[in-house]
Amino acid sequence: MKGYSRFIATDIEEGVQTTKSKRPLTIEEMKRLTSRSVALADAGCTHAYLLLTWNLMGRPGSTASIHLNSLSCEEDCLGVQFRRLKTAQEGVGPNKPRHCFANPLKPNLCVVLALGLYLVMHPTMDPDVRLFPAVNPGDNFSRSFAKLVHALVALDGVDRLPNVATHSIRKGAVTFASSGCTSGPSTGVLTTRARWSLGDVLDRYNHYAPAGDQYAGRIVSGLPESSAAFGTLPPHFGARDDPVVADAVRVVFPTLCNAACLSTVLRMCLASVVYHREWLVDTFPQHHTLFSTVLFRNKDLLHQLAPNVTINDGNIRRTGIPPH
Repeated sequence: MKGYSRFIATDIEEGVQTTKSKRPLTIEEMKRLTSRSVALADAGCTHAYLLLTWNLMGRPGSTASIHLNSLSCEEDCLGVQFRRLKTAQEGVGPNKPRHCFANPLKPNLCVVLALGLYLVMHPTMDPDVRLFPAVNPGDNFSRSFAKLVHALVALDGVDRLPNVATHSIRKGAVTFASSGCTSGPSTGVLTTRARWSLGDVLDRYNHYAPAGDQYAGRIVSGLPESSAAFGTLPPHFGARDDPVVADAVRVVFPTLCNAACLSTVLRMCLASVVYHREWLVDTFPQHHTLFSTVLFRNKDLLHQLAPNVTINDGNIRRTGIPPH
């Protein structure tokens, strides 16, 4: 192995183009990829998978393991728990949610909108199964991601995206969170969120705490860290007990609404889809599956819900905001 490393070092010294590992995606590449993935004709699968993997800083295989009943609403964001990971095959033990924040300023980057679209287009999913219940969701995503990258190269005038694969998503998210701003989350926060092992001593003393993870979640969502808009709230319904909203959840999610643990998640997802309805109509092809769903077929329901959605201060508290 050492001999091989010397050959690589010699090639680099002599100017030979040598690739050692998958490189991280940049945030600009991520924006272009999601602008294409959002309207793919796969009922939101690729787009939701891509944004969950990015926001969770996870391995694509770990995204495949997410269960519907592992989702939660954590104050002003989405919480996601993993049951088992590559570094914890026996289970992850006491689990805390990873915080994923909406980005209503950039809809194609918004993980909450992506999840909302996916659930709206899969209204009869069993709440006790995995979020992506296909036989090999990770393999399906890898193929779809490769096609996205190829399309970006072919149609957007990008010269090339060398050495980019699904692992580039995880690398890119961590790189963006740590180096994309001058006051990013600490290394300890990022390694804990990404579930990297730091060795026996550090693993024993460096534990998860929500404040740091919330800040990391806001950063990686793409919210502008250097402006007041960094604290933007997700689209949400102003009244907690609005009967119109309760009825809409039952109509739009006839099976998922029976799971009490998902009630607040479904409200958050529905609010995001309603808030971005005009953008969706302008962005999606006219015959997309989205427009055959109950929500978009029932224009009266959309008009009833729209005035109740806001991103202003209401009944939820901002989290993940730094003190400066």
